[in-house]
Amino acid sequence: DQKQHLELARDISKKFNTDFDSPDFFKIPEPLIQKSFARIMSLKDGTKKMSKSDPSDLSRINLTDTEAEIINKIKKAKTDTSSFPTNISNLKSRPEIENLIGIYSSLSGKKIDILFNEFKDKNFAFFKEQLSDVVVKKILPISKEIKKLNQDNNYIADPHSAIGYLGLKKYLQENNLRNYNGLFVSTAHPIKFKDTVENSINSQIEYPDSIRSIMNKEKSTLTMKSYSELKEYLIQKD
Repeated sequence: DQKQHLELARDISKKFNTDFDSPDFFKIPEPLIQKSFARIMSLKDGTKKMSKSDPSDLSRINLTDTEAEIINKIKKAKTDTSSFPTNISNLKSRPEIENLIGIYSSLSGKKIDILFNEFKDKNFAFFKEQLSDVVVKKILPISKEIKKLNQDNNYIADPHSAIGYLGLKKYLQENNLRNYNGLFVSTAHPIKFKDTVENSINSQIEYPDSIRSIMNKEKSTLTMKSYSELKEYLIQKD
């Protein structure tokens, strides 16, 4: 569901590069969509998408969850009484198991076949312990980076931008680029993730005037059949 955002980013990048006669200033982003496990499902119901709107906090991993909270949520994630699957066909009627294995595969980079072999003689308690370790290593740095950016630079970053900044730092470290002058583009306003950001920086953030003014306006819904239709609608509104 983020592909539309990426398409807009591509359009902006191309226009900027063209307008300023700098074809390589912004690298045109390409979508990276997994063939398998492109959607992460609820920890309590493998048929429903993981969502922050779910009334149960145990159904999801929040970006500001502590290590103890992540471990507890994975520990309580729904499974079943059957043994660990040994092939992909075993997952067809086991959505919760498929989801947990998908999360492990996506975050660890290990292929499903490797996981089948790695955990074939193990119980789900052991698997969940290993999964917790993988999730903790990926999630905790995000909240820490939001807090660090705020402390060091008095800058409040949203979670998506913090992930991008972590990726940039990793790239610079791996390529030994200590004195690097670059441009970091924020991807969203932190108010979009108000609770997550406030928990990270231990402080409240206020709605900017431009957003506060629309909070009480009447809501409406439009269904767009394609990205081009959405693009045309936004151009006309502008």
